[in-house]
Amino acid sequence: NVNVDTLLATVRADFLKVPGVARADRISALATADTVNDKIARRWLHMFGDENTAAMVVSLAPYNYWLSSYSAEHGSPNDSDAHVPIIFYGTWFKPGRYPEFATVADMAPTLAAVARVTPLEKLDGHVLQNAIR
Repeated sequence: NVNVDTLLATVRADFLKVPGVARADRISALATADTVNDKIARRWLHMFGDENTAAMVVSLAPYNYWLSSYSAEHGSPNDSDAHVPIIFYGTWFKPGRYPEFATVADMAPTLAAVARVTPLEKLDGHVLQNAIR
């Protein structure tokens, strides 16, 4: 007989008191967020589309981790984890290093362009034209 909204509001308030926690969001609140400008909301919604999977997500501030020992990890919704090297190999690509900002979301549209296929759904990324022959 616990009210879910009250419970989540209390848990959220407690998480926000923890040093290193940047935000705690209900998935239902993220679903109405400006996902064009709020990268954190967009990334969480790609992992958890509705509250059937997760009711709340907690985002740490950049360079903060839930670990008690040192370990390499990707998985936070922060830019520091979303910005990783992308390497394309093969005759379709120009050799070189490109300074433009790219994310892993750019891989699918780029590979679709090379394969000359149209994705069946809207993709977040863009085609990395500079890398294609």
